[in-house]
Amino acid sequence: MAKPRLAVLISGSFRNFNETWPINSAYLKKLGIEYDVFFHTWEDNPSLDIDVLDNIFNNRFFFSLRMKKFRPFIEVLSHQYIAREYGFHFIQVEKFDENKISQEFSLANPKDNILYKSQLNSCGMYLGIDAVYQQIKINKIYTNFLRLRTDFLLDPDSLSQLLKHDLVFYGQLLPTPEGPIGDQCYGGRIEESEFILKTLDQLRLITTDNAWKSTHPVVLAENVIRKKLAPLRSSIDILYLDGRGAIARPKLERVEKPLNITDLRRIISHNARVLTTKLKRLHLG
Repeated sequence: MAKPRLAVLISGSFRNFNETWPINSAYLKKLGIEYDVFFHTWEDNPSLDIDVLDNIFNNRFFFSLRMKKFRPFIEVLSHQYIAREYGFHFIQVEKFDENKISQEFSLANPKDNILYKSQLNSCGMYLGIDAVYQQIKINKIYTNFLRLRTDFLLDPDSLSQLLKHDLVFYGQLLPTPEGPIGDQCYGGRIEESEFILKTLDQLRLITTDNAWKSTHPVVLAENVIRKKLAPLRSSIDILYLDGRGAIARPKLERVEKPLNITDLRRIISHNARVLTTKLKRLHLG
């Protein structure tokens, strides 16, 4: 029996990878097996520009003398930076060419396709997965693989399961008629489940089919993996670990400038709405 060796396939926008990787690498080391990291990301790494009050504190009171925002991401990435900071076995940093991707997968444009942005992001995800997969498929030294997003935090207590099963899904899983599916993190034995990494082929099948129309868009996301897995679900050993591991939100930090009148009014209005909602739930309960 071959000595276990793990190919760790990380891809996606860099996001807060500099915060998640120190944690994940410690968990991987505890597995006690050899592993190599194959890393793909995009040059641009825009910070989150969403309202923290309405999103993170949607159902919570906000008490602070300063507004809060997400900690800014590293804005621009390069191969040199990744190599210097992490020294991974394989590194690829690409420019995200929106027009090229849109044309290749027939996404049309935001005006005609209401799912344009989400489909574009899904295509970028599968391009990244394929970039790292291509590097390990020509190298037969790996017995197992682990694919994860850059912002995914592994669950240390269940990580070793990927050495014991053909295929393991971690994180937030989506229920489907055939069974759960997820695109955040999955892994297993290469010999039995390498096919699950050939998702770019499946994406091309979907977007070149006669039924594919940008005027009647469908969600790609996990559906690509779902279609790839569907005919083989019953023939391999699959473990579903819903909720084991999760996407790590970027950390919050205080805005340095003091609250202004507009901010103060928004906070008062926000807290009043949260209080009203809680009182209604208490009354109904």
